[in-house]
Amino acid sequence: VLNVSEVEAKVRDATGSEAWGPSGSVLHEISQATADSQQRQLVLQVLWERLQEPGVNWRKCYKALNVIDYCVKNGTKRFVEDCRDNVDRIEACKRYQYTEPDTGKDQGINIREKSRGP
Repeated sequence: VLNVSEVEAKVRDATGSEAWGPSGSVLHEISQATADSQQRQLVLQVLWERLQEPGVNWRKCYKALNVIDYCVKNGTKRFVEDCRDNVDRIEACKRYQYTEPDTGKDQGINIREKSRGP
């Protein structure tokens, strides 16, 4: 049995491979957790893992970018600083490639666009 903290479980759920995204209340709870240094590190750890997902798991990467975006706008200043310190992890997504084998649809474009910011 994995011993996963509540905040870590929330981030994993929020960045899962389902076709739908996390609720606003879950995003809010994650952003509030960034006020605590230990919880912020857990949040970031999961997000950095998700940004490295292989193409077949593109939704996890895309959702991680959405959570980062939300927390940068609504989380703590320290979360923003941590993201700045790791901007190379986000910028690496500008080169994300994945095309659905069945449909030929480029799913990587969503991640490439999201990683460029507003």
